[in-house]
Amino acid sequence: MSDIIIYDPDDVVVANRVTHYLRSVNTPNYDDVVYKLVNQSMIPVSGVPQKYWKVASETVAEMSQEEKDAVDASEPLPTPCDKEGVAEFFQESSKAIVYDTAYDHDTVNIQLTPAGNINCWWTDKSKTGFTINTSTLFTGDIYWFAKGN
Repeated sequence: MSDIIIYDPDDVVVANRVTHYLRSVNTPNYDDVVYKLVNQSMIPVSGVPQKYWKVASETVAEMSQEEKDAVDASEPLPTPCDKEGVAEFFQESSKAIVYDTAYDHDTVNIQLTPAGNINCWWTDKSKTGFTINTSTLFTGDIYWFAKGN
């Protein structure tokens, strides 16, 4: 069992950027991977987020600040219209959800995921929130996600 670092010499943002860090894997399973390092010292990147790792001179290294800035600039920005949360039910069949900040429009998609075997749906959707409904009294969590368009 070995630790393997896989990198991409043709990465369009930073050449030799690390794409995977696999710990304690069966090395023969990765024989066909061309661009990899096996059992490298991780001291040069200790405390550095993996997205800022690259391979230089056959060792793992921290990117320069210019390279880090390029990586950050290449990442998509979070959508400020996305909201999410967990509705905690205790022997209830509905729960009002109120957003921290209201949407400036009514076009919002809502997704519900119950942590249990229960039918659930939303009603009363508005710029400020919605209501989660269940088919029977329910105790448990329902995860919700709202995405503004």
